[in-house]
Amino acid sequence: MADRLNDGRPLVQDKRGFASQQLSSLKHSASGQQLGFLASIASSLGLRAGASCHAPYYLIGNFVFAHFILVQRTFKQYYGIDNNTAPRENVDKYGEAAIKSGKITRAQLDMIKRAGAAHSNRVENYPVFAAAVVLAIVAGVPNDVVNAQCLLYSISSIAYGACYVLIDSTPLSLLRTASWYGGCWACFRLFWVAGKALNK
Repeated sequence: MADRLNDGRPLVQDKRGFASQQLSSLKHSASGQQLGFLASIASSLGLRAGASCHAPYYLIGNFVFAHFILVQRTFKQYYGIDNNTAPRENVDKYGEAAIKSGKITRAQLDMIKRAGAAHSNRVENYPVFAAAVVLAIVAGVPNDVVNAQCLLYSISSIAYGACYVLIDSTPLSLLRTASWYGGCWACFRLFWVAGKALNK
């Protein structure tokens, strides 16, 4: 009882006596654990002040994604219409014939074409991202700011690739557009904060 009287937490009376206080204590404990978990994730991703620079890893990851993972050839090999002699001509040269022979469907050929377009876009966009990151680092932009924009670009890039390849519906294709703008915003933001840092 003495412990009860010395407890500084507010007393909440209900039909169960002290039960509400115990529940409140559990809630505070769970909330603290959740905040600690989120703080741990933020630290791991380099999103807190004083974080180390994760930009080189994001640059490597996005290069690998654009040039080696999000590639049309993987789909062409899977559906058996790949020819390494002139791989860029495979879809035009063998695509329609593969449909007529029943090897693939029209929807599958369209997906292969979209994969090629997604790959080209990510390869074309990568130099802009790399330039924005390098400029931000040279300008002395805080690491947590650079890391945050690199993370946004990476998530947007993966979402863009997935949406481009898998979505064949016009309304849902807006998700691809949104993810593309997300990546562009990350690059723009890096250029902007770098410019401000250079002109202090």
